[in-house]
Amino acid sequence: MDQPERPSVGSKCWSGPLQFTPTVADMNALVRRAKRHPLGIEFLLTGELGSVAATFHAHAFTVIAARERLAKAES
Repeated sequence: MDQPERPSVGSKCWSGPLQFTPTVADMNALVRRAKRHPLGIEFLLTGELGSVAATFHAHAFTVIAARERLAKAES
């Protein structure tokens, strides 16, 4: 039985690099989770990116966007 051919990187099935753009709702939910968590907002702002994302069950891009948004709100 023949195996189906897998699409190559250059095939029409390939759409390029995956992208993720966090929404305002994503960022708000992350901030709410951080406020309820024992490590708090300080950990959201200063913790290692991967650890923060894993702790709060968020995409790393959402963590970055939330940090930028909170920094703008403070200035």
